[in-house]
Order: sequence, then structure tokens, then C-alpha cells
Amino acid sequence: MIIQENDNKKLLFLVPVWGEKYISVMLEGLLLSLLSPNNFPILSNERKSVLCIISNTRGLNLINDCLEIKKCQEYLDVRFINGEFLIDGNKYSSMTRLYLLGLSSIKLDEKNNVIFMTPDMFCSDGTILRILDYLNNGVKYMFVLGLRVVKADFLSKLQSTLKINLNYGKRSKILELVSNRDKNNKIINDYNVLTQIVLSSLHPITKSLNVIGKIFNNKNPSHLYWIGEGALIAHGFHWHPLLVSYSNHSINRLVEKFQNSNHCPTIDDKSFITEIDFDPKEVCVVTDTNEIMIIELSDLELNHNYLKQIYSKPSFYSILLWSKSNVDKFQWFLFSHKVIFSLPFSKDKVDLISTSNSFISKFLKFRNNPLIKILIKLNSLIYQFLKFISIFNFKIRRIIKMTLGISHK
Repeated sequence: MIIQENDNKKLLFLVPVWGEKYISVMLEGLLLSLLSPNNFPILSNERKSVLCIISNTRGLNLINDCLEIKKCQEYLDVRFINGEFLIDGNKYSSMTRLYLLGLSSIKLDEKNNVIFMTPDMFCSDGTILRILDYLNNGVKYMFVLGLRVVKADFLSKLQSTLKINLNYGKRSKILELVSNRDKNNKIINDYNVLTQIVLSSLHPITKSLNVIGKIFNNKNPSHLYWIGEGALIAHGFHWHPLLVSYSNHSINRLVEKFQNSNHCPTIDDKSFITEIDFDPKEVCVVTDTNEIMIIELSDLELNHNYLKQIYSKPSFYSILLWSKSNVDKFQWFLFSHKVIFSLPFSKDKVDLISTSNSFISKFLKFRNNPLIKILIKLNSLIYQFLKFISIFNFKIRRIIKMTLGISHK
């Protein structure tokens, strides 16, 4: 089935990527998934949609002639933008600046349906089909909750399912298999197969946010999981803005505010999301993983600082304290939604849903306690004061060092 695009369905896919590691996962993961039957192949031959890859000079040289790129060009226009001057040591700020460069560099019209992609993202078959369906029904904003897995494990199991080894020069064969439109094709478009691979490849960071696990990361509880046999229940504060239909005014405001900022927020950060003019009727929070499943492919490495953040049990107070400076009203609205990853034979699904419902109910009751609200506010003010003192002391020491250096000369 080819969907005939109109002005409402013109899609702009933005992918910021640099560095060989991320370019590799973009080719083997993101683009591979987007070439599955109900993603890029359903786009019209009118070629109104655009895949915009923003990178540095070396990255663009590595990407330009790849098989995956040539395959994508069969379905939509592929454009390359050099954003080398915007990339610095802060990976996340650099990514946001590249997104903004992509927005400001492409010729836009009054209906800008932007699809935010990351190079380490993997999209289930039918993701783009669902986006187009939702656009037809008046949706302008779509939020999805990604699930982090170990990249090597996930891709290895995927290749095993495909019975193809990418390391022996058979990438063209895997592309042919993945984009096969045969209805009997169970390669990448089978929900249960993909769910099984995902649940067996969970990343340690995901496992460290398991509410019923042996350890829990109270320092960065952006997601809460309940993980069992063949099922996983998720609530999260930071949802990925998969689709945003921007007005030109909103785009110009974003670019002016953040393009030259040294510390740009990530696109799922509250300070970035609040720049979007929401109409609640136009927002879709995707909770059905049968419709859309977004997977984050990450390396296994964990640094020492992360390991120090692990604590034994989830703390309502710690989660609320973290949310005070990281979460706004809209993100609390996102948090209220439950996402279920489950296999049909799961014995734990019902119990996990019940357990998570009980936890969330108690947590929200704790949050609404007037005394707790006061304590959280006081704690937050103390933290902000100490942070100010720390920055002030740093600047004073820097001035003293500069003064002594000048005096010495």
C-alpha cells in the first residue's frame, strides 16, 4: 500500500549524528528499522517528505554513499547538512543545536510535521503508518516512551532472527529482507518477535529503574519500570516528542532562543517542550506498543559515577525531589500514562499491572501531602542556594587566579 501524501502529510525527519559509533548504529539500527514495510516504503512517489541528516564533515563523508542511504532515497528525499561548527564537548546540547539547524535550513511551509529521530533509535514496523494515521485525525503532537536495550545484544538477536550475519558483507541482503512486502514476512514486523528480543536485551540502566528489583537509581528516576517474566510496565517523565507540527513562529522562537546557547536543553526537557504551543486535543500519548514501539540502542559501558548513584529501594521523597527541578506540569501528565510491553504467554503481566497501579497511587498520594510539598520546596531552595554559592565561589577563585597571574607578570 502506497499512501498518497498531501500538504498535511509532508514529513521532515531530523537525525543529528556524528562519530563512527553513532553513524554505525544509525545505519544498522535506525535506518534498517525505517526501511521495514510500513515505514519509509509507504511514502508517496511524490517525494514530498525529507530525511535530513545533520552531521560534521567526516560524518557526512562516511554516510553519503552507504547502501542504507541509497535505499532510503527510493522513498523520500535525503538531504545532508554540515553542522560541524555547532558540535562541542556537550553531546546533548550539540544534538539540540543540530536539530535546530535542520529546522532552520530546510525550506519550510505553514505545516511543518517534524519527526525527531536519534541515531540510536529503532522504530517498530508501522511507526510511520501510525504517524500518518494520527495526522489524518487531527493529531499534531505525538509522545512515545522509549525503552533502552543493550545495542550489541539486540542487534545480534535481530540478526539471528534474520539468519544473516552483517559482519560478512551481506548488508544489501538484510535490506532486501527487511523491506520485503510479503504479508507472510515475519522478519521485523512481528510484534511478539520484537518484544521478545527487547525484553531479553534490557540495558542495566533500565534494570536499575526496576521498582521491584534489588537495586534502584533514586538519583535519576526519569522512568519507573516493573519488570517480570515476559512483561514490563513503564511510567516515565521524559517522553520522546516523536512528532511535532510546528508553526513557523514556533520554529523561529526556538531557533532564536537556543541555537547559540552554550547549554541547550534536550528535546524532551521541560524548558524545550514548554516552547511548544499545545492544544490538548491535538496531543497523542502513545501507550499501545502494538502501534508504535521505540527502542533505544545503547552500549553496555557504565561509568563509575553512574554506579555510585545506585540505591537499594525506591524512595518517594527522592523521586519527588528530583522531579522538582526536572519535571513540569505537562510531564506529570505524561507520567500518568502506563505503557505495557508484554508477550502473550506472560504469567506476570496482570500482577505487574496491579503492583504498578498500587505504587503509583501511593506515590501520588504522598506527592499531594501538604507537609511533603513544604519539605520538597525547602529542600529545593536549599539546593539552589548551595548551587549558587558553589558557582559564586568558582567565579571568585577564577578572578583571584587571573589577578594573581596578571600581578605575577
